[in-house]
Amino acid sequence: AGALFVAGRQMFGARAALFAVAIFLVEPAVAERSGTPGSDFAVGLFGMLAFWTAWRWQSTGRGQWLLLSGALTGLGAGTKISGILMAAALGALIVFETLRQKRPWKWPASWCLLALLFSGPWLMRAAYHMGNPLWPHFAGIFDRSSRALWISERSLRSVEAGVGQGLKEFFLVPFNLILHPDSFGGVSWPLVVPFIVLGLACWRDIRKNPFALWLLAYAALFGILWFKVQQLWRYFIPLLPWAALLMAGWAEKLWSKGGVRRVVACVLGLSLLPVFSITANNEAFAVLGLRPSQGKLSPRDAYLSRRLNSYSAMAYVNESLPPNAKVLL
Repeated sequence: AGALFVAGRQMFGARAALFAVAIFLVEPAVAERSGTPGSDFAVGLFGMLAFWTAWRWQSTGRGQWLLLSGALTGLGAGTKISGILMAAALGALIVFETLRQKRPWKWPASWCLLALLFSGPWLMRAAYHMGNPLWPHFAGIFDRSSRALWISERSLRSVEAGVGQGLKEFFLVPFNLILHPDSFGGVSWPLVVPFIVLGLACWRDIRKNPFALWLLAYAALFGILWFKVQQLWRYFIPLLPWAALLMAGWAEKLWSKGGVRRVVACVLGLSLLPVFSITANNEAFAVLGLRPSQGKLSPRDAYLSRRLNSYSAMAYVNESLPPNAKVLL
């Protein structure tokens, strides 16, 4: 959120940056995982800053920014599989920009080298312990043991559990994100609906904005890979800050033009509606030890009851067990 405010203030001003931070923090995928010890926010921070520093290279021509982007890209790729997808999307964009503007190749080559240097140790660690640097994916290539193939098959089924991988399903992803969010493991309409409406309303301005075009190209490249590898909405967390910033900037521009455009700008308010659904059953409340909404349950029990379907059954069994008995999970 802090990085988003700093970058957003430079691009669109302080007011749009504050709106973007608010939108990002109440987005359901962010709020839901804000109290979990997962890697989504780590890869999100690295991915966000990797794109920002690459954009600074594109806009200023200073290659030193690309060195920093390469290091951040490597950290993201070494954190989570989605970080590798972001590295591939950003790398393709950097190569395209180098060819288009006929820039020297030493900076993209350095970016690639640093990305490999910073991600390599973690990928080699996975290869050493699991026999597969990209575990649990691609088990048929790196490790053909029965256990690895079983886990890889489960991973593949989780992808197929989305909306399918055909061309028609790809183009219908925006509509399915709105109408069938369960297929992607999270509520996405508060961000997707205003993003589409405001983007269409500002399309002429977008065509004149290099940052917006660069970001949309990056999101499209990442989206293609995301669609083919893992259709989970939370994997878009690294892109949600930028989506929130574009929406805030578009809404501010529409508002400044007055008239009916101000009505369209108010669509931005939809992205703030999830604030009313953030209850004391959220993971962050359990971590902070705040009072839950389920009556007499402790924050710990409220959190576990919500996250584990079997927790209530285990609690019931424990109440009837003799003092020296234990249930192991």
